[in-house]
Amino acid sequence: MSEAFTLIHPGGLAQVHAVIDGLRVRLAPKALREALGWQLRAEGLCRGDRCVPVRDRDALLGEGGIDLEVLADVLELPLVVDAEAGAAAL
Repeated sequence: MSEAFTLIHPGGLAQVHAVIDGLRVRLAPKALREALGWQLRAEGLCRGDRCVPVRDRDALLGEGGIDLEVLADVLELPLVVDAEAGAAAL
């Protein structure tokens, strides 16, 4: 079930819907694109002309959407998640 979730990122603050399963947070691909500008394509995670290869696509995109922890690893960004508070910072 999707819940309201706050995502703090270098560009500001975004309210998205996320699937929270324990400490795992998953975002719909559309929410990722709207909040952060990243889109999952055949060549990897892309924002504009910049693409970052994704070695384990199945780990990144699973049931419920894009795993925020795996996303942070792929983009080499630090991540802090407080699932109970419904917030994360990249």
